[in-house]
Amino acid sequence: MPRLHYRLLRAFTLIELLVVVAIIALLISILLPSLRNAREQAKSTKCLANQHAIGQAVGACATENRGYGPTWDDGEIGGSGGHQYFMLTWIDTLADEDYLGDEKIGICPTDQRPDDPCYARGRQWVFYFNNQSGVGEIPKFGVRTSYAINSLMHYNNRKDKFQDESRQIYAADGWWTWFGEISAYWVAYESVYGSPPPDILVSPNWEGSMVAWRHNFRYGSNVLYVDGHSAQVLPKLNLTPATINRNVDTIKSFSFLPGEDTDRFDYDPYRGEIADYVGRSPAFLHENTQSVMNGTQVVMRVPADYPTERLCTEYKTINRTWKKFPSNWRDRR
Repeated sequence: MPRLHYRLLRAFTLIELLVVVAIIALLISILLPSLRNAREQAKSTKCLANQHAIGQAVGACATENRGYGPTWDDGEIGGSGGHQYFMLTWIDTLADEDYLGDEKIGICPTDQRPDDPCYARGRQWVFYFNNQSGVGEIPKFGVRTSYAINSLMHYNNRKDKFQDESRQIYAADGWWTWFGEISAYWVAYESVYGSPPPDILVSPNWEGSMVAWRHNFRYGSNVLYVDGHSAQVLPKLNLTPATINRNVDTIKSFSFLPGEDTDRFDYDPYRGEIADYVGRSPAFLHENTQSVMNGTQVVMRVPADYPTERLCTEYKTINRTWKKFPSNWRDRR
């Protein structure tokens, strides 16, 4: 009979195994940042697409409503005992009036639901949200939308729209439902002092932490401009204590007027680098329109011909005219 020949397979030595493990670890360390960057880029692209869809919805709304859009939210109504409230927002108004196909378009995929500053503000002001209502989910502090409307757009005064609509921001990645200033103070503070500000909710003031800087790993905010296009705004990082409030290029992107300081309140007169605008105040301050809501007289500060019954989020809640959402805040749990 022929002999059977057996060939012994040589095993890896310990050194060879360690070399293989080291090579695999090196490859992972090289590839993981690229994969992480690719995932973030995909999320940012989806966010920009959401904002583009919202811009189209706002445009359709304006076409049918004498140029007007929605108001920010119904949070000023409050629940029994103050706030403790599940708000509906300007995004929900667009969806309720069929300008936006799905309110979930108002969710940024990078939003941690909630981001830390949104959680902190929700906890301080006692506002809650659920990812999905009516399923027994434990409420979370914060708000249900990822995008904040410029408060000047909330007041809907035509005189507050800048003639170059490609630079004025209509809405932005948000840590609340609205914002009064385009500020990246918390990013700037960390770059100057090496640590975050001690209290993000009042840095530099209580309106200063409403624009969210959540893209590019917390160093970019996607914004929707008045003309309907969306893009990413990056903060300035090479700053000093003397220039910390110039943390965004407000010549290119601004809430009120070009060159504005980023620590302004929404009702402040212009402070900035363009002399022709100095001292100019927002036009909405001069409106004092009264509106009767379910027997209650409310000061709206919107133009007299504003279609309150369709586009005012508060009106819909007070008068219980929501079509797709619960009018009673208790039913939004």
